[in-house]
Amino acid sequence: MTVIVDADGRVKPIAPLDRPVEVVGQSATGAPQSPCQNTVAMPIDAAKALVLRVANEEAFSPEFVQSVAKVESRDVSTALSQKGAYGLMQLTSDTARRFKVDLCDPEANVRGGVRFLRALHERYRNPLFILAAYNAGEDAVEKSRGVPPYPETVRFVADVMNDFYAWPDPAGSTRPPARKSPASTPDMIEPARNFAPPVAAEAEQPAASEWSDGFVMHVQ
Repeated sequence: MTVIVDADGRVKPIAPLDRPVEVVGQSATGAPQSPCQNTVAMPIDAAKALVLRVANEEAFSPEFVQSVAKVESRDVSTALSQKGAYGLMQLTSDTARRFKVDLCDPEANVRGGVRFLRALHERYRNPLFILAAYNAGEDAVEKSRGVPPYPETVRFVADVMNDFYAWPDPAGSTRPPARKSPASTPDMIEPARNFAPPVAAEAEQPAASEWSDGFVMHVQ
């Protein structure tokens, strides 16, 4: 499904683009083929509890992980993207192999996603770059020297950040106060010592109306 974010911050489905979409594991009908056949979706509450438990076991910012899972899969354990990413944390087969987890097992899927986030945290120490790399890949972040200018990636970064920090939405409704992570979990916004994060080249810097202080303020 293709979606847009309207002026009030609501996600709305739109008609598919006429141009072909690259997918992984296409079926005869052109839709992505699930890598995990005959699986049954977990109840949403159980899926949320699983995400929280695994993040705590991995000692990695449980609230941040919850926000990633919520935006990635809407906490649906059998979610399948148009590009073949699967499960609660929307892992690809390559990412599952990289972190040696079973893509089709919900707990392992979440654990692989958490370990991917940890690896990105160790590399970037900046939530914008962590999320951009989780969505678009590390190569895209390095090539762009920052958040790649892909609408899907920019929306993903904005949605996770808004959910994690409980910022008000454009319609003015107030989210619950941001929750505090245990002291043992990593600080998602503390730069690493002796680390120079990628900076957008001068010619590639967005207009001031779209970006401010490194955070996504407006998404068209």
